[in-house]
Amino acid sequence: MSQLLTFDTSKRTFSSITLEHSSPSAIYPLKDKNLLFIEHTDYQFSPISFTIYNAETGEQVFHSLKELNPRPHYLEHVRQMDNRRLMMILSDTLIIYDLQTKKITNKTTLSEDYVSGVWVNP
Repeated sequence: MSQLLTFDTSKRTFSSITLEHSSPSAIYPLKDKNLLFIEHTDYQFSPISFTIYNAETGEQVFHSLKELNPRPHYLEHVRQMDNRRLMMILSDTLIIYDLQTKKITNKTTLSEDYVSGVWVNP
């Protein structure tokens, strides 16, 4: 288990969140303002894993991209497309991940040129 320190800017108070899984390494806010994507890094060759944390309810759902093991690349970008899907860029690979089924639904190799982001039309 790990803990994250939080700061409430309106109340100016600190508190902590206890995570069910260890080694949080990066936190990304998602489109749903209550959700946080918390990446976990246990060691270099572990699968990419993350927790979706609901700041309103405290619910935590752990996900692991085992089908990408050994870890080919590091996570560069993550975006919530809708209430069910995430889009992630891992170096030269773009994946669409279904949060409910916990499976990659689409995987595309990107150009050899560096991709700094992807525009998503709603």
